Amino acid sequence: MNTTTIEKCIDLCEKRELEELLNTLRYEREVSILSSKGKKPTLLNATKKYLEWIRKNAVNQRLYGVQHAPDDKQFILDGFSMIVFNEKHDELDALPQTEKTNSLNPESLFMSNTRKMVYYDLSKEDKIILANIGKYIKLSSCKSATVPVYLFGGFYNAKSLAPIIDIIGTEFTAVRINPITDDRQYSSVEIKNDLCHALILGMRTPPEQREEIKAQAQKFAGLQGVSTL
Repeated sequence: MNTTTIEKCIDLCEKRELEELLNTLRYEREVSILSSKGKKPTLLNATKKYLEWIRKNAVNQRLYGVQHAPDDKQFILDGFSMIVFNEKHDELDALPQTEKTNSLNPESLFMSNTRKMVYYDLSKEDKIILANIGKYIKLSSCKSATVPVYLFGGFYNAKSLAPIIDIIGTEFTAVRINPITDDRQYSSVEIKNDLCHALILGMRTPPEQREEIKAQAQKFAGLQGVSTL
């Protein structure tokens, strides 16, 4: 916030023009968030952060830790999302581990959830939101554990999506989705890139809220797009 804006806020406060003061502060907060530069975490730190999210939020605490598939691939999951690494990453050995078990096979989970998926091309709005998911959460008026966002042609919880994107990045070689239909009230997305193979389940969203969530995503993408020109 520059000196001119600070002086304006002081003046509004002295005049008791609180509504105008709040509008000015909200605008400055929005500008500050949109113009901030994020720093991509390392794979180790991003995975550690995701595991901590799992520890705090997953219903099944047996999911906490780096899992080991029957073919020895490392993977992590929280009950709604799963990331299977294409190659072994030794640095992840420093994180909590779970015992290898044949009862939890990521390949069978992929097969059961991706049979009817269709290929999806990321929109310009998708790319902007994915690259700035943390900013989207900060600007959201929703203060609960769930911040709905319109992505991949469906609705997802931005708060649970953010640590996943920190790990897998935003460059994908293939994206497939299960779109919302009359028979399916939530979407899901399969993502592949050089690092991993991921599956993310969407959230159930009441039909009467969907257009508003779509509009919020479009507005954010427009504001962020302008701020980075």
